[in-house]
Amino acid sequence: SDAFTGWDLEYSAGNAFTGTNYGYAVASDETPTVNSYLGLDWNTALTLDQAIVNLPAGVYNLGAGIGTATVNEGTILYASQFDEEGDSVRITSDPWITGGATWTGPGTNQYLRFEALGDTVHVGINLVATTDWSFVDNFALEMIDKLADFDYAAAAAQASIDLDAAIESRIDAVSGETSVQYFNLNGVEISSPRAGVNIRVTVGADGSRKVEKILVK
Repeated sequence: SDAFTGWDLEYSAGNAFTGTNYGYAVASDETPTVNSYLGLDWNTALTLDQAIVNLPAGVYNLGAGIGTATVNEGTILYASQFDEEGDSVRITSDPWITGGATWTGPGTNQYLRFEALGDTVHVGINLVATTDWSFVDNFALEMIDKLADFDYAAAAAQASIDLDAAIESRIDAVSGETSVQYFNLNGVEISSPRAGVNIRVTVGADGSRKVEKILVK
């Protein structure tokens, strides 16, 4: 959204703005960064969501503060991601009660503890059924522990392989080769070489095709 760069904001009515306890806070060429909260006036519901790409695997605390001018019992924090089987998993906090924070901005942070699996995670906040002012601020994401059963050494090795493949692909592109594809020994295309024997297919700018086996240790 324009109010919070990097976040997707959905709300059902009213206006969204950045502000402080002393009025609106507007970024400019002179002050491109402002310390403010997200405010919404006369809205009935909101969702604030951010996709964090390649979040390292680990145990995290997600926190945020929210205030509403009228009592609201439908506020939750959430984290959603795909598990190893490709199924969507959504973890939410227990709903907490907000209210009575008119003109004073967000209240004390509430927290959600969740496990990230080392890929893209959507984090955010849902607030439903309010008919007055709302304030959101102080989002915080902190890694507090490692996953007990996650192979960090293997993940680091694969990240190194992926980086080498990306560099090689860029070099090939500069030298005139138009595409590089990788396949496993079963003929299934993979995004980058894996440990063991891989098949690399390079198609040149002139249409020539080169197939070779490469060994990744």
